[in-house]
Amino acid sequence: PVASPAVTPVKSGLVGIFHALPDPVAAGDLVSERQVLGHVESMRLMNDCLATASGTVSAVLVEDNQPVEYGQTLFEIREEEGGQA
Repeated sequence: PVASPAVTPVKSGLVGIFHALPDPVAAGDLVSERQVLGHVESMRLMNDCLATASGTVSAVLVEDNQPVEYGQTLFEIREEEGGQA
């Protein structure tokens, strides 16, 4: 049996407003660990939302200017098998 790739959530570290990048991340995009996926604005400061793994974005669960809660899953990343893609 083939093991299915792990899905890693990218969660908000703050309560605030999510802001997409000028070129928004979409499902199917390849991302690398620690890549900026968007920003969470909290107390008028923009905080980077970073990818927690390298792989393919399998779900975008947040929209631009949407309020987010601490610990809310914003993105899901399907990790690539064998390390480098």
